Amino acid sequence: MATVLLVILLLVPLGYAVINVGDTLFQAGLMLVGIAATGTALAFIGRGQAIPSTVTWGFGLLTTVAFALAHLANYEALPHHPLVTLLVVPQLISGLLFLAVTQRFGLRAAMLVHAAGNGLQFLPPVAAWLALIGGTNLS
Repeated sequence: MATVLLVILLLVPLGYAVINVGDTLFQAGLMLVGIAATGTALAFIGRGQAIPSTVTWGFGLLTTVAFALAHLANYEALPHHPLVTLLVVPQLISGLLFLAVTQRFGLRAAMLVHAAGNGLQFLPPVAAWLALIGGTNLS
């Protein structure tokens, strides 16, 4: 829990910098993170070694924060204020959840959790639609 709060506290100044500096610099930074993560992974794999968990957790946290900050583009119409960064906390928390599931159970499990989360969003509208066409009351 303390890690989540620390990452959220770091997210606000980073997000404010992204809003004010512009998308081009941020996109270049995201590319560098991806290149660094890929290069590090290939260095371990090329030597026939397993990737240490500290490396995967480190790059996982870095890419999770980058994932959340990338969603700031969804709020371009809002004023440039540091608190706007808090609007991407749900993406940060879901990214941390997917990272933890990936580390513990593997990529397939994280993909399944992601698909289940997306599927849950559609249950209320589908239930309402079924009630309308079926003429039944769900309450």
